Amino acid sequence: MAARLPLALTLTLALSCTMPMGATSDARSAIDAVLQVRADAVARNDVVAFRSTVDAARPALRRTQQDLFGMMRARGGAPTMTKVIKVEKYGAYTRAYVEDSPERMLLGTSGPPSYRRVYFRQETGAWILSEPKTDELGEATRGRIDDVEIEHWAIDDDIVEVVAHEVNALRAEIAQTSPGIPASTLSLRLYPTSETIGLSGVPGAAASHPVASPRDRVLRVYDLWWSSASGELAPFSRFVLRDQLLGMAREQLAPLAYLRMDWWLRHGLGLAAGALDPGPAIRGVCSEPLSLKEMFDGPQQEGAMGGAGMGGDALAPTYLALISSTTPRAFLQARSMVEYLRAAHGERAYWNLVLAYQDEPGAAAAYAKAISVAPERFYSEWLSWARARC
Repeated sequence: MAARLPLALTLTLALSCTMPMGATSDARSAIDAVLQVRADAVARNDVVAFRSTVDAARPALRRTQQDLFGMMRARGGAPTMTKVIKVEKYGAYTRAYVEDSPERMLLGTSGPPSYRRVYFRQETGAWILSEPKTDELGEATRGRIDDVEIEHWAIDDDIVEVVAHEVNALRAEIAQTSPGIPASTLSLRLYPTSETIGLSGVPGAAASHPVASPRDRVLRVYDLWWSSASGELAPFSRFVLRDQLLGMAREQLAPLAYLRMDWWLRHGLGLAAGALDPGPAIRGVCSEPLSLKEMFDGPQQEGAMGGAGMGGDALAPTYLALISSTTPRAFLQARSMVEYLRAAHGERAYWNLVLAYQDEPGAAAAYAKAISVAPERFYSEWLSWARARC
């Protein structure tokens, strides 16, 4: 993005206005009806009806919505985005704040109320899920808030400071618990639509950061969730940001470790520190745990999609179709294994194991160096510990 205008605090007048009261009520009712069509389509496994609710003129959006449909079916047909909290006008679009439960896609459980900003428009009298085109997003700007360099479009002027402040606070929190990570500049880039993400993102991921690319210090944010309190990020979004920042810190501290370490080590700490409540879903970990090899490799693609792993360090894969049905259980198990690692071997054990992987290419040598046990023994001791708590 080119730096053209200073960071704004409110939406530009050209793109934002207030809807008349009657229009607001009518739009909300119409969008509620669209969401009901979507929920019924998911329940009936009717992809044609689901597609009919999505703007055909937005190919990137249609692709991501197709992934979402597949994920909702994989999660037992439970729909997302089922309730409109409020609506407001944005140019030719209606921006709706829709209640969502991203925890269901990731962990198979519900979380506290949260909402997403979603765009709709009318076409020949029918309401459809849409998104503004790139030339309708307002000015692309670059600025600095706190210690974060940030790039965004004017459509996100009203949220950019909240996100930047949260990222800065989380960085400070992580610095307190992570050993010897050098200070560095962090760049944050907000992508407001599927079209702007293009090929720069991982399909379905809420955020991502580059792996094995030390010169690229950009945290890319593709999706955000908000609490019912206006202007406050929901716990799930704070978890996503914390997890990504932890990954960036880890790879700055031990760049070789990522290529060598267990999948559960990459993703378990963010969940353990993120305060997301696993609820009764954690019992599935105890009753049907994934093997040590499965937790080293991570969830695998299934069926016609092949057997390759998820790949990349992109979290949270909330709406990603190309993942396994075991994914929710794998994330919960990773959280539990990190909790056990810290409980049995000390608060620094996680970072000791990461640093050991920096020096040792194999799991056996890394575990021996960091916690003085073999991987197989660690796994069996974790399982006994976890089952005692289920």
